[in-house]
Amino acid sequence: MSRDVRDCLMYAERGEADGAFVYKTDVMMAKRVKILFSVPQELYPRVTYLMAITASGGEKSDVVGFYDFLKSEKAQNVLKKYGFETK
Repeated sequence: MSRDVRDCLMYAERGEADGAFVYKTDVMMAKRVKILFSVPQELYPRVTYLMAITASGGEKSDVVGFYDFLKSEKAQNVLKKYGFETK
């Protein structure tokens, strides 16, 4: 048992667990683990992370700048590198 997926991965990476079910994007950051099995996509709903700017956030240049950066080619390449798909 662990608090979250990252803890599961940490236990497996340190050899404190024989295996763990974790997100592929988390495994891609691990150094001492390998993927033994991938659960087929049709067996679970796709995990999505949404982004939105609130009305008050839209008035702040840093918020709008960060949102614009996430849409940039540079940010998109980093997200893809770590296994994320964007729309």
